[in-house]
Amino acid sequence: MGLLEQPGSEDRKLAREALSIAGITSLEKRSVPSLSGGERQLATVARALAQQTEILLLDEPTSHLDLANARRILSVMRSLKKAGKTVVFTTHDPNAAAAAADFVILLRGGKVISCGAATDELNAPNLSTTYGVDVEVMTVNGRPLVLTHKTE
Repeated sequence: MGLLEQPGSEDRKLAREALSIAGITSLEKRSVPSLSGGERQLATVARALAQQTEILLLDEPTSHLDLANARRILSVMRSLKKAGKTVVFTTHDPNAAAAAADFVILLRGGKVISCGAATDELNAPNLSTTYGVDVEVMTVNGRPLVLTHKTE
């Protein structure tokens, strides 16, 4: 929109659809400053969805969120993927990557440690190298689940 343009009926329709996809239609009348951190994160995702792009770029979309809101964000990302959208996101949480990503690139110090299918690359050796700590990786429902080792 231009500098002095106001949203039209189509813009409002797209915004409501985005709120619905993000699961936050109940927040429609609330101001952004009144939202919790998780609600703001979901509102930011809805804002990006309203742009109707084919590719969605998200930087740490689940950081600082409680489990419920992180789950909502990951669910939205999976839904978008099923709808044919490309979702690219960064995360320090390998379990978030395992929950939503088909393809991963593992980095340490700006260098690629590994890249490929999430189910192949999110393994103990790759993640231990990436994070610099020993990790254990289990498979749950066909997806990796990353656990840190107990130190004795």
